[in-house]
Amino acid sequence: FFFFFFFFFFLFKLFLVHADIGQHKFKYALVPFSGCFQSAGIIQKGYQFNKQLQVVPFSGFKEEFYIQNSFFNLNTDSVIIDTIKRAEDDGDALILRLYECFGGQTTNFELSTCFEIKSAHPCTLR
Repeated sequence: FFFFFFFFFFLFKLFLVHADIGQHKFKYALVPFSGCFQSAGIIQKGYQFNKQLQVVPFSGFKEEFYIQNSFFNLNTDSVIIDTIKRAEDDGDALILRLYECFGGQTTNFELSTCFEIKSAHPCTLR
């Protein structure tokens, strides 16, 4: 028993010795608001602060179209589109990861898009 304890303690110490070495950069923001965080849009402000929108131009890219239009729209602030990515097994398909950010208060929402939808397959990740 003591051998395993000292072995794991040694490994733990070994990893701690190399943790947090070097320079670290971080940023923070203070956002004053009144009322509850849901109505103040704090989660959306956090996403805007931490995950800046990145647009990748491609052939045929027309900036004026993308400035005036949105690929996806939700009818509620309580659902966040976390990820949009191309499906690995089907080059024409997209995968959207959405999550409910108000603690389970939203049961219905509408997602609209400028793309033609051939099929949709909802799933729950737990």
